[in-house]
Amino acid sequence: MPRKTAKKVQTVGVRAPMPQALSPQLATLADAIPRTGDWLYEIKLDGYRLMARFEHGRPALITRRGHDWSAKMPKLIKELAALGIESAWLDGEVVVLREDGVPDFNALQNAFDQNSSGNIVYFLFDVPYFNG
Repeated sequence: MPRKTAKKVQTVGVRAPMPQALSPQLATLADAIPRTGDWLYEIKLDGYRLMARFEHGRPALITRRGHDWSAKMPKLIKELAALGIESAWLDGEVVVLREDGVPDFNALQNAFDQNSSGNIVYFLFDVPYFNG
């Protein structure tokens, strides 16, 4: 039986200026598991999908529709700034986790309503642009 060989994956990016805007790569709903081809899955987290945009070392949290939500999550902005990233786009989702580790969308909404965004966790999915 012939041995399958792994596809060669590009590990080096192409230098380019930072895009002004990017959209997250969203999951596609399917009726069944694909029967052929390479495919991946992501866990449904029940949060808000946000892009973190770093320009000159300053992060901003951008919604899928392009709104800046940085003021809603000052603690997360402070933690992102501490990473020391000069220019980047990060793709992730913010959630609030229950004690058992399960995301709680209602608790996330309440965190914004009560100005207590300190319990918000940012799950990073992808880094589509990083320092050039």
